[in-house]
Amino acid sequence: TEQTLERLRTTLTAAATDDDVRAGLDQGRVVADASGAGAWGLLEGGDVPAAPAKPRRAKPKPKAADAEERAERERAEREERERRQRLEAELREARAERRSRERELERAERAAERAAKRLEEAIAAADDAREQADEARADLDAARDAAEEARDVAARLEEQLD
Repeated sequence: TEQTLERLRTTLTAAATDDDVRAGLDQGRVVADASGAGAWGLLEGGDVPAAPAKPRRAKPKPKAADAEERAERERAEREERERRQRLEAELREARAERRSRERELERAERAAERAAKRLEEAIAAADDAREQADEARADLDAARDAAEEARDVAARLEEQLD
C-alpha cells in the first residue's frame, strides 16, 4: 500500500543518515519505524513525502514471442488433454475388465457351490451304498452259513440212510 511504501522510504532515508538505524538494518533487527532526520539530516521530523511514482507501462512483448508462447501453451494443453483422454480410456477399459472378471468370479463361485453340493450328495450316497453293501455282505455270510449248515444236515441224513 501507499502507507507501507512511505514507511519503508522513511526507514531507508533514516538508515542513510543515522548510524544506529543503518546498523540495525544491516543486522536485520529494525523492529520499529525509524523517523527520518529531515532535510539532509538536520531537522527531526521534517520529511516531505516523495511524489508518487508514475506507473510504468509494461514493454510490449514481440508478437512472435507471444505467438510462440501461445503455441507452446496450446501444444502443452493439447498434450495434457490427449494424455487425460488416454488415461480415461484406459480407466474405462480397466473398469469393464474388472466387471467382466467379477461376473466370471460370481459364475465360478456358483459353480463351485453346486459342485460342493453334488459332492456332499455323492458322499451321502456313497455312505448309503457302503451301508447297503455291508448289509448285503452280512446277508451273504448268513446265507453261506445257512447253506453250509443245510449241506451238513443233508450229508448226515444221507449217511444215516446208507
